[in-house]
Amino acid sequence: MIRSAGKAIARAGFARAAELDQQIRARYPGVWQQLDRFRADPPVEWPDWCLLPMAASVAVVTSSSPLHRTSDIQPSKQHVAVLSAMYAWRFSRSVFIVHPKLASQLAGETTDNLGNLADFTSLPNWCTYLPAAYPQQSGLGVWAHLEYAPTTGRPELRLLLDFGGSLGDLQPIRVRLDGSTLTEALADLPELATLPAGSPTQFDPDVREVELDADATSLVERVKGLITILAYLAHPEADIVNASQPTITPQRYRSAPPDRSIWAVGYHSRTTS
Repeated sequence: MIRSAGKAIARAGFARAAELDQQIRARYPGVWQQLDRFRADPPVEWPDWCLLPMAASVAVVTSSSPLHRTSDIQPSKQHVAVLSAMYAWRFSRSVFIVHPKLASQLAGETTDNLGNLADFTSLPNWCTYLPAAYPQQSGLGVWAHLEYAPTTGRPELRLLLDFGGSLGDLQPIRVRLDGSTLTEALADLPELATLPAGSPTQFDPDVREVELDADATSLVERVKGLITILAYLAHPEADIVNASQPTITPQRYRSAPPDRSIWAVGYHSRTTS
């Protein structure tokens, strides 16, 4: 089971989540209640695999509504992404601690073949949080959730890279799940990854012919490793065990759970024993 180093990572992850939650509520009072109202009385329809489209966060950040009109407004980029990820995370309040050996193994198995939406609809939570996602990148956390853009109907995997700092310091990444290769899906990094699809500052659909510079190429390689780990977590036979109650499994709750959860990933697998 998780040892002292993993427990320290979990504590730091929960502290980071609390810090971001405090920053969000200070900047946008009543934000969670506003987003709850969008879910309770949705102005548009969206698939069951998406808890709430990011357009709702755009509406909160820009103090506008309804959802279908938010593509006409320039929102605060990182704030939209952080609100969306943290709102979804509140319905699990969980951290996933990946065994370092498994994380390194998965990071070394990356390919350019990107799975489709079905490969990620089984992610353990509405927003899956790995506070130490990538052993080669010290301090890197990632928040991951599925996004449905009402303006385009396109399914996406949304990542939020977290190196610390305030709301504006996190790096949102948009991964298209429409059958393209991973490099193509990430071809609009990094500046175009921060807004919901359909926003006026994004090209749609084809910045895919753009040649990536060195920094973007490095980011693509890093994100490939993260996506490989997330694809493992979405697999029905993934080695995921609750650190306190080994008999339970991760759930996608429709209301915020009262307790926090720590999930050990790869700690019972033969490959990490």
